Amino acid sequence: MNYIDKYESVDGSRKYLWLLDDMKTVESIYFVFNNHRYACISSQVGCNVKCIFCETGKQNNLRDLTSDEIFAQAAATHSDLNMQEPLHEVAFAGMGEPLLNIKNVIGGAQLIVDNNIASNISLSTSGIIPKMYDLVDSQINKLFISLHASNNEVRDYLVPVNRKYPIEELIKASTYFFEKKKTKVTATYLLFEGINDSDDDLERLFNLLNPDIYTIQLSVWNTVSDINLKPSKRIYYFEEALRNKNFDVFVLNSKGSDVEGGCGQLRSRNILVSEGAK
Repeated sequence: MNYIDKYESVDGSRKYLWLLDDMKTVESIYFVFNNHRYACISSQVGCNVKCIFCETGKQNNLRDLTSDEIFAQAAATHSDLNMQEPLHEVAFAGMGEPLLNIKNVIGGAQLIVDNNIASNISLSTSGIIPKMYDLVDSQINKLFISLHASNNEVRDYLVPVNRKYPIEELIKASTYFFEKKKTKVTATYLLFEGINDSDDDLERLFNLLNPDIYTIQLSVWNTVSDINLKPSKRIYYFEEALRNKNFDVFVLNSKGSDVEGGCGQLRSRNILVSEGAK
């Protein structure tokens, strides 16, 4: 698998468009955060989870990526950077729900580790609960859960898979990961005006998450097309309040958003290959 286009962001990130053997495409992004180098890679061609705030979710999953295709994104990115040392982290947080392709994701993670491409492997999930328990025996050593709400009613709206796997089960499964791996789980939380940014939401977060188990990532939403949502202006209020409750908490502005490479912006693209892939 090769990349057929590369987009350079003003912040130094690189978004890659990858051509698969069957002429389908996926995207991934390389970026630097806190002086560490990351590659955020895809596991499916599209996504069936349909989170309403995500561009990828507008496209049905056309197929799963193989372990070799997953590995190739990380390996080719590493090669393109001319790095001698491994990446700090490869993140399964691009296109697709990785736990709906868990066999190939675990296989791809093993290849990444075996070839010394990255020091850490993380995975971000909307909460496919039965598969979360399978992660503890894999090379994946960091877990991110797409929480985005403090009660089931709101999360049903934002993350529809919650109707099948509610918050209580998500917390139970992610706590199990923490107990087995001994690394804190990161709960990601996009703040939307008038939806999940009230004082009541904040109070429920205090009660829902244990600061000894969870880090909280307050994420700034990357606008996608045809979605009537507004980012909340209370994000730094939430950050201060959570820190005062002894949470490890940080605000994330996605890298590469100017080239549509930020969280929730990656998608397949129709391409015409005229000069061959790189």
